[in-house]
Amino acid sequence: MTQGSAQERVFDLAVIGGGYAGAVTVLETLRLARRPLRIAVVETRAELGRGIAYSTHDPEHRLNTRAKRMSLVAGDDDHFTRWARAHANASAWPEPVDEDSFVPRDWFGRYVSEVVGAAVAESNSTVEHRRDAVLDLTTDLAGWSLHLRHTGSLVARHAILAIGNLPRRQPALPGLDSPDARVLHAWDVARAAVDPEASALIVGTGLTMIDALLSLRAKGHRGPVHAISRHGALPLAHSDLHGRAQPLLSRSLRVAARELRLGCELDKSSGRPWQWRIDANRHHAQALWIGLTPAEKRRFLRHARSLWDVHRHRVGEGVRARLDAQIESGGLRIHTGRVGIIEPGRDSLRVILDHHDGRQTELHVGLLLNSLGFELDYRKTDAPLVQGLLRSGLARPGELGLGLDTDATGRLKAGDGRPWPNLFTLGVSRIGQLWETTAAHEIRLQAAELAGALVQGLNARSPA
Repeated sequence: MTQGSAQERVFDLAVIGGGYAGAVTVLETLRLARRPLRIAVVETRAELGRGIAYSTHDPEHRLNTRAKRMSLVAGDDDHFTRWARAHANASAWPEPVDEDSFVPRDWFGRYVSEVVGAAVAESNSTVEHRRDAVLDLTTDLAGWSLHLRHTGSLVARHAILAIGNLPRRQPALPGLDSPDARVLHAWDVARAAVDPEASALIVGTGLTMIDALLSLRAKGHRGPVHAISRHGALPLAHSDLHGRAQPLLSRSLRVAARELRLGCELDKSSGRPWQWRIDANRHHAQALWIGLTPAEKRRFLRHARSLWDVHRHRVGEGVRARLDAQIESGGLRIHTGRVGIIEPGRDSLRVILDHHDGRQTELHVGLLLNSLGFELDYRKTDAPLVQGLLRSGLARPGELGLGLDTDATGRLKAGDGRPWPNLFTLGVSRIGQLWETTAAHEIRLQAAELAGALVQGLNARSPA
């Protein structure tokens, strides 16, 4: 891969974002290409394939999927398992690694980068990695002009938004009128300066909270950690048993939810892992979501989302065991409710938690971490590119404001509802249309479908 100059060139394809979604799109496009292509990837990071999820180098941050499900090589399901085993041996990793292992996310980021790099080296196409950020996107007869933060602009006949997860704005915290170094996003925990014995509060109880907790403990933090969310629901564990379950038949939210709940209860009472039933409905979940009315979708988001998330987006058994040990020892205390008020003091933050039953809990903490996840309502994001697309009418929000609106292939829809023939997106930005669109497997399937449509649409001549 080459680094680009500031000189404007015309590419067959520009991929905006070089995290996992962008990297696998390049991989699939190279695999399907029938002639040499000129591809530009605009990504600030040095390695393609890492993005936010796989940029962590903390070995405590594990994949939430077994190694056997993460191969990027079609027809070779064991490819990543072999890579991970070889990497473990070379790095003297203290744990055995096999197909059922939940390995560090850092490893997978390195693996994606290596696989994509090898595909580029073996291809007769040109892939230029521009280490920059796209601030704006405009269209003309040549295709799409990408206006970059530092290195001018570039022009491509087709463009793909592979922008991944967009960070939420740091929420307004009552009583905290100015920035405080003790209040951080959870993914900034590595640079947190905290007394090892001081209490900490994590706002949110999902997967990001677990990462933050394990990172704190790895840094030598021994003080009590509190975590709060509206429902206090924690991600559940995968099962080490294997089996199959029947998918749901109903497309009614109420009936499907009841069927799923009763089925899981039956599994538990019969000694079967309920996880099979959830996994059997991964793909059915997209069809169910598409068939819901807007009112049903709102009802799901308000009343059932947290329950679905903790059952669907699970952690490895070892990670969950460590979480349970923290709870049992009193090192982690889970609260339901919300943060009521924060009063900064010289030595600590005084925090009042408001519970649903009217009770309040007073805490004095040396660190407060926001682990509320990422922004799904793109109308609220500060990302300049997304805001520019919405403001100009080149794109429009997805249903309920979630992500961006697309057709069935991932073509972005303009403000008037018509899909662009040469502007695509995939992954989390399609959440309003598909809901289940954030896992690596789902993104890989979308990338393959998108690459097929893209390659078919490219005409036989090379761009000037």
